[in-house]
Amino acid sequence: MSKPKSRTIPGFKSAGKYIVELEIDVTASKNNLTRDVKDPDYAMYRCSYAYVVDIRDKFTNKQADKAFSDFDKTFVYIRGTNVYSVKYDDRPDEIFTYGIHFYLSEEPARYRNILSKDFTGIYKEWLDDGRPSLEAIYVNGKRQHSKYISYGDQYTGHTLMPEHLKKAMITWTH
Repeated sequence: MSKPKSRTIPGFKSAGKYIVELEIDVTASKNNLTRDVKDPDYAMYRCSYAYVVDIRDKFTNKQADKAFSDFDKTFVYIRGTNVYSVKYDDRPDEIFTYGIHFYLSEEPARYRNILSKDFTGIYKEWLDDGRPSLEAIYVNGKRQHSKYISYGDQYTGHTLMPEHLKKAMITWTH
């Protein structure tokens, strides 16, 4: 009897000022990829272990050898190694619990925990099921104008953006 072939997918996560590119073996690693989401590319998922393919600075794209978790500073991602969650919560619909959190696309990982006192540029947020919830312009860490996107029980509101800030959004490349 032969061993079933593994199937891997890419995953991306925020780790401080870095984006960690992961390879997740969906046939071996416990994960919650079967949960019901609205946009899989922007939804947040969890797994029990993954291989660290690459680590890149969110702003410069410079490669790094290691990065520390956004939430557990003792958890280290090292390029070219496997990482394991000591605890993994088997409840698939629970997002903010034990496990290695990741997205299927790079964009939400890039914006996760990016705000700082000197951040200038476009900032975006998504709900944990992948629906967009906020797009805003920040200048020196302060929100200038934003557009809230409404989805059912989520906050609804819109702020008009001056023309010079619209141009800044279009020309800002990050």
